[in-house]
Amino acid sequence: MLASESTAIIALFAALAYAAPAPTNVNPRAGAPTPVPIPDSCTITNTLPARSVLDGYIPKESVILNDRLYESYAPSNPAFDRKMCFEQCHGFGDSADCKAAYWAENFPVPSRYYGGSGYATACIMFGRELTEDDFEPAPASPGTADSPLKLATTPYAINLQC
Repeated sequence: MLASESTAIIALFAALAYAAPAPTNVNPRAGAPTPVPIPDSCTITNTLPARSVLDGYIPKESVILNDRLYESYAPSNPAFDRKMCFEQCHGFGDSADCKAAYWAENFPVPSRYYGGSGYATACIMFGRELTEDDFEPAPASPGTADSPLKLATTPYAINLQC
C-alpha cells in the first residue's frame, strides 16, 4: 500500500469517527458521589418529624421514586456514616444539585436496588428539599416478640442550602 493510500484511509476513518453520533445512553456517574466537606456557609436543617428518632421514619416510596438523585444501601459499617452520606450529597453534581439527604440503619432494601433484600444502612439523596409530610413511620418489624428488629433506626434527614 502506498503512503498516500494509507493517509487517505486514516483521513476517512477520522472523518467517520468525528461525524458519528455520541452515545446517549451512557451514564456519566460511575460509583458513589465524591464526599465534599460541607462549608460553614451552608445551612443545614433537620426535616424529620419530631418523634422520628424514637419511632423510625422513612421517606415515602413516592418521594423516593419521584425525587431521588442517588441511593445506596450498604451493610452496617461505621465508615459509612451519616456525615459521609451528607457530604456525598454536597458533592453530587455541582454541589447545588442535591437539596436533601436521608440516612438510617436497618432500612429495608428495595427490590429495585440490585434485587435487594434484607436490611442495610441507607443513604438516599434528593433533588428537592424535604418536609415532614414526605415521611411515614417505618414498616412493622419482621422480628419476633422476643427479638424485635427496629427498622430505620437512628434516622437523619437534612435539607442542604449552599
